[in-house]
Amino acid sequence: MYKYYFFQNQYHPKLLYKIVYENKLFKEITIDLEISKECLEIRLFHLLKDYSNLNNKEISTIVSNFQRNKNQTMNLALYDIIT
Repeated sequence: MYKYYFFQNQYHPKLLYKIVYENKLFKEITIDLEISKECLEIRLFHLLKDYSNLNNKEISTIVSNFQRNKNQTMNLALYDIIT
């Protein structure tokens, strides 16, 4: 079972993207949130496509939801997606 975590640090405009497989860290990627909206969406889409078994529609929904919520102050996971 894969879990996908998105963390945002309140002091740095970075997104920490973690993929956990069976409670072990499988992949960890940091993304700069100051890049353009289009670049961010493309980057997230490809990360999820490369490291998950989600279909394109599911990935598009996740990326869209993240983009809408990314400006909110959140220190905990924005999403916990279980596939």
